[in-house]
Amino acid sequence: GRGRAEGKMIRKAALVLLFAAAIPLSIRYFRSLSLFNWEGRFEFRPREIQRPSSKQQISDILREASQTGRSVTVVGSRHSWSDIAVPEDIMLSLENYAGVVNIDKASKLVTVRGGTTLEDIVISLEAEGLSVDQLPSVSTQTIAGAIATGTHGTGIGYGNMATLVAEIEIISGNGTLYRANEHENSDMFKAALVGLGALGVITELKLHCVPAFNLHEVITVIPLSDCLDRLDDIVKGSDHVKLWFEFHSRKVQVYSTNKTLEQRRVVFSRLHLNLEFHVFEYIQYIMSWFPSLSGAIMSVVIGLNGLRTGDNVGSPLEVFNIPHYLPPHPELEYSVPFNATADVIRGLVSIKEEMKDEISFNLVTEIRFVKHDDIWLSPAYDQDSTFFTIALYNPSESVLHRFFKRCADNAIQHGGRPHWGKTFYETETELRARYPKWDDFMAIREMMDPDQVFKNAYLRRLFHSSFK
Repeated sequence: GRGRAEGKMIRKAALVLLFAAAIPLSIRYFRSLSLFNWEGRFEFRPREIQRPSSKQQISDILREASQTGRSVTVVGSRHSWSDIAVPEDIMLSLENYAGVVNIDKASKLVTVRGGTTLEDIVISLEAEGLSVDQLPSVSTQTIAGAIATGTHGTGIGYGNMATLVAEIEIISGNGTLYRANEHENSDMFKAALVGLGALGVITELKLHCVPAFNLHEVITVIPLSDCLDRLDDIVKGSDHVKLWFEFHSRKVQVYSTNKTLEQRRVVFSRLHLNLEFHVFEYIQYIMSWFPSLSGAIMSVVIGLNGLRTGDNVGSPLEVFNIPHYLPPHPELEYSVPFNATADVIRGLVSIKEEMKDEISFNLVTEIRFVKHDDIWLSPAYDQDSTFFTIALYNPSESVLHRFFKRCADNAIQHGGRPHWGKTFYETETELRARYPKWDDFMAIREMMDPDQVFKNAYLRRLFHSSFK
């Protein structure tokens, strides 16, 4: 009967699971011996690595590179999925130029060096009764890298990480140090906040901070149809809202989070989440080889624990950050105007329905919301935005990019802009049409790096027409 068939399928899956368990671990071990980006797609092979520990050393490196025709690429935590930080010549790491410089409690400003991780910034602030009002899902990123790529958290009333910046200090391609804010070098400020590593080395930042807080997170699961019907109320009903959409079940996990002074009470322990990480990785690996089984397996996972409900109170690092149970995987991420959200979701469902027999949809689609800003190359420039993160685990290369390209086209039809640190396919001409301040950015770039010290394959593709 049906029960016997399901039992047989489970036993077969268990055997394959045991056999396959060593494969992702082996891949991760060998990749750890070299420098790769987080996903493992791009290897870093610089001709030279510099780890300066002072502004003077940074300036000297850039001045010499400018005079000798060499190129420099600044590298932070290597968390980008794209090749934005892959060096061709000199790799300049800010790992030795990190740390909190000053916390001004009266003005609620914190000064940090560019190589400081978001996690370290928050920990230092919390010790002084302060925090930042938003964080992305991963806080091991450096602050310079996070703002340079337009990295964001979620909350329709909150901008991306670059909107926290009150002042930026940056060293240009010829070694000149500039300070920029809303009043001094204001055009440079709007260009450099999401600067893609194309304008200079970010040495220091002053960030706005707020009194420390905890977050009350309520997790519910609702049908996709209900989510679409009540989308506006859901997104605007809490400080921070994100959605995890699971295709096979057509269910949405809704994370509704508000700032609170309640005491911390986190339901799931770190041990619990680490165990989930390994179990879920093996399940994903099986699904990647057997796409036709994905629906049945995801249904079981969701029924057991995959889309859970809950009610937690925790610190920003505990609640904003996702647990580390997602193994390395390719990602595509696009922003669209908020009022196009439902149409993009419907288009995504249609694409997945058409391709479900040839590709395993073994990860959820994450949907987050970001307030508009006036930063020139920010994906949220001049529009409240919805960000769609499309992720797959261990997909076949033969169908991965076909699927990603269809998802990108679906977003582009509604004014989509790519996340600079993720996979995207547009040309310079296509992107220029979507960013009203593109030419202004290019003028600042020409002024700050006339010798084109900051270049790699990514920047040459993006700014093709301007390279000599």
